Amino acid sequence: MFAFSVSCILVVIFNCDLLLDLRKYHMVSTCCLAMVAIVLAAQSSRKGKTYIVRVDSSTRPTPLASVSSWYAFLIASAKGLELNDYQDVADGPIYSYDTTFKGFAVVLTEFQAEALRSTPGVASVQEDRKVHLQTTRTPEFMGLNHVYELHPASDAVDNDVIIGLLDTGIWPESKSFSDDHMSRPVPERWRGECESAPDFNASTACNRKLIGARAMSRGYQVAEGPINETLEFVNSPRDIAGHGTHTASTAAGSYVKNASLFGYAGGTASGVAAYARLAVYKVLWGEGSVGYESDVAAAFEQAIIDGVDIISLSIAHCLSLPYDMDTSALSTFKAVEHGIVVSAAGGNSGPEPYTVCNPHPWTITVGASTIDREFPALIVLGNGASYIGTSIHSGADLAGDAKVPLVLGSQASHPDTYPEDAMYCLPDVLNADVLKGKIVVCNEGILDPVTKGMALREMGALGMVIMDSTSSPQKFSPSINVFPTVAVTVEIGDAIKEYISTHKFGYSSPTATIISKGTAVGAKPAPIVVPFSGRGPNPVSPIVPKPDLVAPGVAVLAAWPEDLPPSSLPDDERRVNFHLLSGTSMACPHVSGIAALLKSAHPDWSPAAIKSALMTTAYTYDNAGNHILDTAYSLQMSATSLAYGNGQVNPVHAIDPGLVYDIEAIDYLNFLCGLKNLTEGNPPLDLFLHLDVPACPTEEALLHPGNLNYPAFSFVYNQSGIQHTNASRFNSSVIRTVTNVGSNSSVYKVTVKEPPGVTIKVEPETLNFTASYEKKTYTVSCQAAAKAGLDTKLGVGITEYHSFGELVWSDTIHTVRSSISFIWTVKVLGVDL
Repeated sequence: MFAFSVSCILVVIFNCDLLLDLRKYHMVSTCCLAMVAIVLAAQSSRKGKTYIVRVDSSTRPTPLASVSSWYAFLIASAKGLELNDYQDVADGPIYSYDTTFKGFAVVLTEFQAEALRSTPGVASVQEDRKVHLQTTRTPEFMGLNHVYELHPASDAVDNDVIIGLLDTGIWPESKSFSDDHMSRPVPERWRGECESAPDFNASTACNRKLIGARAMSRGYQVAEGPINETLEFVNSPRDIAGHGTHTASTAAGSYVKNASLFGYAGGTASGVAAYARLAVYKVLWGEGSVGYESDVAAAFEQAIIDGVDIISLSIAHCLSLPYDMDTSALSTFKAVEHGIVVSAAGGNSGPEPYTVCNPHPWTITVGASTIDREFPALIVLGNGASYIGTSIHSGADLAGDAKVPLVLGSQASHPDTYPEDAMYCLPDVLNADVLKGKIVVCNEGILDPVTKGMALREMGALGMVIMDSTSSPQKFSPSINVFPTVAVTVEIGDAIKEYISTHKFGYSSPTATIISKGTAVGAKPAPIVVPFSGRGPNPVSPIVPKPDLVAPGVAVLAAWPEDLPPSSLPDDERRVNFHLLSGTSMACPHVSGIAALLKSAHPDWSPAAIKSALMTTAYTYDNAGNHILDTAYSLQMSATSLAYGNGQVNPVHAIDPGLVYDIEAIDYLNFLCGLKNLTEGNPPLDLFLHLDVPACPTEEALLHPGNLNYPAFSFVYNQSGIQHTNASRFNSSVIRTVTNVGSNSSVYKVTVKEPPGVTIKVEPETLNFTASYEKKTYTVSCQAAAKAGLDTKLGVGITEYHSFGELVWSDTIHTVRSSISFIWTVKVLGVDL
């Protein structure tokens, strides 16, 4: 009742004829505000939250001369304050947004937010949401042995490309951010700043490499409380988590010789675009590296104003929201509209379907894959059997080939505890007398391996074997332990347990040793799509395939804060300058760096053209000549576009793609109109685009979401009858337009690998180009008469059938490849979708 009453009051207020005279307006609304105040008093005990408010700027009342006064007026109305004092609202917006969208962030109670939603001129009011991290040899593995070979003018040009990173900040003292190799001054077009803080001296922290550093924390502090200044300062861009330093140096770190982590992965470390500039925006705070959308949106706003060329986003909230209700989608879109390439992590929630994050059509969504570098170690048993696992550790190895006693964690449990708990090597349930001088076999899980290792070492153990619960061991996310440790697969773990069980009652006790083999390069097969990488289909609009591609995201060596231990555990006294991390957070900056190289080579290319070049030149075969594998669910099966998108990024070929699929801002508007089935006369999606577009188009071709000029194809059929008639045959046609960015005269012919059970027809089959930047349009028709492909259960009564193919245009020099995915969703048992 109260919410309804206040909503009515505010509607009356804003439709009042006296609005043109705010003094009279205040008089007639006094009694209404009194009613509001009574209700607000009941809400006063509730803690306020940050809300992101978007407005329709065309509705601003004439007497309110400035946007800031209008925002203050709206806030005062919602909070029941004296409206003639609206210009003096103390607790006004914590952020105002103008570039990414029109609106502000403000602290409100739930009741006040609901009141504001009913106010004319307010388009949406959304609660601030958390965002999360999506946590040497990689340039060489991608073919970038020498950047000069990719783009000879890199020293003169690509150091004017500016990469903006939204992350945990930066450790500016790292050698990876030295500008010794950069002779050119900071670009004159740069409008950003390097902000000083008690622990961040801008005059010494920033240089020709690191040209900007800012911090956004207001949303975080509203939600989480004041920042703990014993750990970090409120307005400091300094990185206390390590993640931002790592991603920044991966994208654009300077050359550092003799880089390694405890001798592993040694060599010369550099970012992908070593001559590019860096601008960092700290939006994640605290020991848990927590962030909020209000701060992220403020960082996007500032990065656009500052003049970055690329935005690298290794964070996401991974909620499947409609694009026009997603602040992240809105922010990324406005960056792209301003000509900025946005590369974003695809998330670490795989391998289940529909787990890909940052699935916006205008964003480059990056999954994670391996490279050909491994860290092998042998576990050699007393019976002579040996097995290969993964090992990275500090300190000395075990002495020679001498074997030491081997024991299961469950054999070292206290009498009053469960042996099953001891198998996880939980310190409180282990008997140190039993463990001393032995190698301990532990299950993975509950505690991280480094915490277990530190506890076992303290108890006198000499080493540890971590048994993975799958056939995909820690090689996909190796831990950096404090003493000899080897991670093995579940199959090897079973063999070790069998050996122990057959020897503990015999004449010889079980023994073993761990022999580290250091770093091995040239491992096959590589790349492999890793289990944690977020998978498609696109959870928001399956007709836009996601992820877009994969890049190196496992055991990536990059810079690390020298004051931070590699495990981030407070009791870890180790300090390093470089660290090995895994995640789509690591894959994303690789693509950001490659995008910077392409931007330097082709400064006139749009973000969509750069994205197209990256996608259509990606490859799908590993270094053993076989189709790239997917290790989802511990199975080594051929990967599909749901796992790797268009394939593994290939920067050397991306520089000269031959053809590109370009997309303008208006094309995205038409796509959004088509998704929402909007027609002429409906309100345009001006939350996204502040373009001079009166309404959605009426042409069917423009409204067809499948006609978005995307560099890949996804055909979706829902047999439930919600989107199409309930039939056993599917027919659809989509249109694509390619732009010639190769030689003036070229002839491209098409070849199609049809998805199983699907017929694909392309018209025309040949494209003749006679000029550079000439455009040609073609049509792809898809027919399917039966469900075919892989059977994926999504829930009770829902089954999806997937099949995959590809479409390739070639002029014998260039290969322009687009993946094709076909999704047939079937509703059974009468269950409503």
